[in-house]
Amino acid sequence: MLKLFEYIRNNRNRSVNHVLGMVLVLSMLMAGIQYVFWGLHQPVITFVFTGGMAVLWLIYQLYSTDYPFKKNWARNVLFISGALWVIAVYDGYVHNPLYVFVFLFLTAVNRFLLGRKTGLMLNAVQAGLFTVAVFTARQVFSFKIEMNYALLIIVGAVLVDSVSAFGMNVIVHYQQKQKEMEARQERLKSDYKKLRKELYLNNQMVSSLHKDVRKKNIEIKNILTLSGQLNQTSDTYKALESYLLTVMGQIGAEHALILTQRRREHNYYSVQAVKGLRGIDMRKIRFYLNSALLNYIDSALEPFPVSRIPKNNLFSDEIKLLKLFENDLFCPILIRGRLSGIMVVGKKINGREFTREEINLIAIVANQTAFLMEQSQLSNEFQDIYFKTIKAMMKALEAKYVFARGHNTRTATYVNKVASKMGLSANEVKELTYGTLLH
Repeated sequence: MLKLFEYIRNNRNRSVNHVLGMVLVLSMLMAGIQYVFWGLHQPVITFVFTGGMAVLWLIYQLYSTDYPFKKNWARNVLFISGALWVIAVYDGYVHNPLYVFVFLFLTAVNRFLLGRKTGLMLNAVQAGLFTVAVFTARQVFSFKIEMNYALLIIVGAVLVDSVSAFGMNVIVHYQQKQKEMEARQERLKSDYKKLRKELYLNNQMVSSLHKDVRKKNIEIKNILTLSGQLNQTSDTYKALESYLLTVMGQIGAEHALILTQRRREHNYYSVQAVKGLRGIDMRKIRFYLNSALLNYIDSALEPFPVSRIPKNNLFSDEIKLLKLFENDLFCPILIRGRLSGIMVVGKKINGREFTREEINLIAIVANQTAFLMEQSQLSNEFQDIYFKTIKAMMKALEAKYVFARGHNTRTATYVNKVASKMGLSANEVKELTYGTLLH
């Protein structure tokens, strides 16, 4: 029903044309039935309303093909068709069943095609004309038309008009509901798209956070690993190498090295631990103290690429040295706020840039390296004091027992050489040497 109503409203010209054509066919059929069963009392009237319907249909047929729908035109055409149909009363068509059907059909058509007010007005005029026609046919032309029958037709027209009006209201109501449902459906689709977009962004955020958590977890594990290595070994060189391997493994760097002032009398930083760097004489890698290069490194607060170092105030040998590390990353090693070394991390194997997380990891390892170097310095200072104490005790004993002078030193020398030949570690050799001096 809704689709039929929408078709009629969207194709009003065609609908009016179809109605006029249908009424024309029915009028001709009705004239034939009238002629066969009741006879034609006034053939002119039959010719007028059938011929008028044909002309009316032809005119609207020509109009509707060239012009859009106009309500006034449709109203006038339907009014004329209703008036022509009322004229048929004067030839006795009122008793023909098709007459009643078409009369009621035109009543419904007026409502559906012309709307509430115009359709109601046209139906009222049509009913009034029908009443006048029936009255004049009875009084003037003395046709035998029963008033009850005519009244029944008018009541039927009123009922059809009311039902049509109610049907239109129902249809309009459902159309509004349907439009609201469609609008709501569009809103739901829009909300659904927004929710999907938000869900996608949330998933991306969760994925990014998950990656950050994993990276932080790896950093914490690296710190714990480095701390464990620091506790498990007293060999500073092996610990530093372990740190470098950790950085290379986590970041995917080609090489890594640590430069420090290995001896107090040195005025430069040299390589103390290295991994992955080949084909270069490590003895030639020196960063001299109080140079412009080392001052720039000292001013850095975090790891930075070598390409950032300005070369205006550098010596030619320093520029040549930097070319060995032009794609690398420098990280200052600070002990109590003072520059004590440099960690150099080579470019990544995959050729990509260092991420913020990787730079943070290098800074963490540099801090651990600084802690290890500080502990090593304290240990060396303690060992120097310890060795000086042993030497003082030996001198006191040798002063008391002249015959034993030089015995502990010679024995310690023999033990040191034998332990080294046995392949013992440096710490074990040192402990045996101290034990021999104190035996």
